[in-house]
Amino acid sequence: IEASVERVRRTAMDVLSIAFLSSAALEFFATVGVAMVALYIGFYLLGWISFGATLTTFGLSGGLFMLLLAPDFFQPLRDFAAGYHDRAAVAGLAERTDDIFSVRRPSIVGRLDATACRHLDRPFASSVEVRRLTVRLAGCERPILKRANLAVAAGEHVAIMGASGAGKSALLHAIAGLIRGVEGRVAIDGTFLTSDTAETLRRRMAWIGQEPYVRQASLGRNLQLGDQPIDREHAPAALKKARLAQRVGRMQRQMLTPIGENGAGLSGGELRRLAIARAVLVDAPVILADEPTADLDSVTADEVRSALLDTARGKTLIVATHDGNLARRMDRTVTLC
Repeated sequence: IEASVERVRRTAMDVLSIAFLSSAALEFFATVGVAMVALYIGFYLLGWISFGATLTTFGLSGGLFMLLLAPDFFQPLRDFAAGYHDRAAVAGLAERTDDIFSVRRPSIVGRLDATACRHLDRPFASSVEVRRLTVRLAGCERPILKRANLAVAAGEHVAIMGASGAGKSALLHAIAGLIRGVEGRVAIDGTFLTSDTAETLRRRMAWIGQEPYVRQASLGRNLQLGDQPIDREHAPAALKKARLAQRVGRMQRQMLTPIGENGAGLSGGELRRLAIARAVLVDAPVILADEPTADLDSVTADEVRSALLDTARGKTLIVATHDGNLARRMDRTVTLC
């Protein structure tokens, strides 16, 4: 950190030194120009020089008028300095355009086909099997998850625990087919997760993330996931099961309440419960939850735990968590080293 701060300090001082030097040089010449005009007018009025005013002479009022106009005459020089700095800033941004706008985002396994498998015959719960799963991040030689094995029976609730960086979230992402380049195999009800089966298998899963995606729309529209229409008949029951019905009932516009980008208008706990309500409406046989109680106070965390377990009743639930209270309420705990 100290070395990084020192590099930033040196870079900033180099930029400032160039900026001050260029501005000082232009200001110097502009000031010298105004001073020369003042000297000429003064010496002319004193009679020490007589050249320059060839067409007509000028008096005190004319000299004062020219002296007042002199700064504006040199103002384009100052504007040039400001324009130069703006141009340098734009040129610097242009060099970083690719880094800012051409970000390589991780691709998922398979493809997203909104028309595929709309009506899928799904069991009430599904088994999940992971064998010798290895996950590597781009640019990292050391895998964040190495040869992990996991077998979850249909309807079983399993907590995945471990230290930060042990690969808990990576395991869930691999099961859902949200990352490419994994080694090993993932099977749902005996069907291997491949590019051909990923879209079908993902429709058998519900995802509850630590930071649920929320768009700038009404609360009702934010209950909708992808191309699935909002089930208005089951929405109240889903909100009730997610422990969100009372909060919505206190809102003036209820389901039509506008939600800002990144969840503005909802607290962190309410965002998690909104994600649980989505999982209720999806009614998928497998629920994957990534740190559902992280950064929540004890009361809100307990509400989220109860809502999650109520939603997952009779379904397969896999949770990556540091929450010991949640892990104790699961059927089994698996610790990643």
